[in-house]
Amino acid sequence: MLAASARACLTSLTRSTQLLDGKSLTGTEPDPVVVLNRDLLRSPSLRMDGRLAPLDDITVDHIAAAAATSWMDAFENRLAHEDYVAARTVVDVIADDEADADPVKVEEMSNRLEQGITRSRQKLRAFRQDISSRVNKAARLGQLGTTKYAQVIAALEAAQVERHDLGTVRHQLIGIAEDLPRFAEEAKAALWSRVQQELNAAAGRVADNAAETIKACIDAGDLATAEEYLLNALAGGEPPTAEVSEHRAAFLAVARSFGTGVDSDIVQVAERGGSVHGLEFGHLSDAARTAAEEGLRQWVGMKTVRERRGARMKSVFAVPSSPTASGLS
Repeated sequence: MLAASARACLTSLTRSTQLLDGKSLTGTEPDPVVVLNRDLLRSPSLRMDGRLAPLDDITVDHIAAAAATSWMDAFENRLAHEDYVAARTVVDVIADDEADADPVKVEEMSNRLEQGITRSRQKLRAFRQDISSRVNKAARLGQLGTTKYAQVIAALEAAQVERHDLGTVRHQLIGIAEDLPRFAEEAKAALWSRVQQELNAAAGRVADNAAETIKACIDAGDLATAEEYLLNALAGGEPPTAEVSEHRAAFLAVARSFGTGVDSDIVQVAERGGSVHGLEFGHLSDAARTAAEEGLRQWVGMKTVRERRGARMKSVFAVPSSPTASGLS
C-alpha cells in the first residue's frame, strides 16, 4: 500500500516539476482513495464500495490476506462476487503496474469482465422484475403498510441494474425479498390484534362467524379482504359467502360436448335459430342471432386457416422417405 502511494506521489511530483520547463500536465490525477486502497482489493473478505472505500473496518487479517493473494486471484474473487468496479481496477493495476504484464492476458480479462457484467445485468433485470411483482402483490393484499411500502419502494428504486456495483444491487434485491415475508407476518399480527379488539368491543352486534371468516383471510395472507370483512361486520352485515356458481359447470359441460370443435353445421343451426349440444339459439333476437352466427362463422374461418397453414408447414418440413423422393438418384 505504501509502495503504491509512493509511486503515485513520485509520478505526481514529476509532472509538477515539468511545469517549470514549460510542459503542460497530461492525464488525470489518480483518486487518492483508489491509490491508498487498491492493494486492499486483494483481500477476498474485505467489501468495498464503488469508489473503493472499505465498507468494513480494516483489520490486520485483511492486510495479511491482501499480502498473500495475487492480483489474478483477486480478479477471480471480485468477478465471482459481481464486484465489477473492483475487478476493473484490478485489470488496470495488472496492465499498468506489472512490468511483465501480458497484453493478451489483460485483454482476455477485460473481455471476461464485460461478459460478466452483461450476464449479471440480464439476470438482475429479471430478478428485479420478479421482486417488483412480489412487492405489488403484497401491496394489493394489504401486507405492506404505508411506511413499509415507502421503505420497500425506496430500496427497489435504489437497486438499479444500470449501476456498476452489481454485487451490491443483488444484495439489495435479496434484502427486499427477505423483508417481504417478515413485513407480511407483522401486518398479519397487527391486523388480527385489531380485529380481536374491535370485534370484542362490538360483541352482540356482529355475526357469530365474523372472527372465523376474517381470521381465514388473514391466515391466507389476504389482509385487504380481511379488512373489508371487518368493516362489513362492524356495520352489522353478514360475512360474504363463496357459493359455487352453476354457470361454470354448465359452461364446461357445453365445451365438452363440442368434441370436434366449432364447424359449419353449428353455424347453420345458429342461422336457423335451432339448438345443438345444449346451446339454444331460438330465444335470441334477430340481431343477437345474426351476431352469434357471424361470430361462429369467423371462428370456423380462423380454424380453417390454421389447419391449412399447419398442412403447409408439415409439407415444408417433411423428411423425404427415399433418395428418389428427394430428387436424388
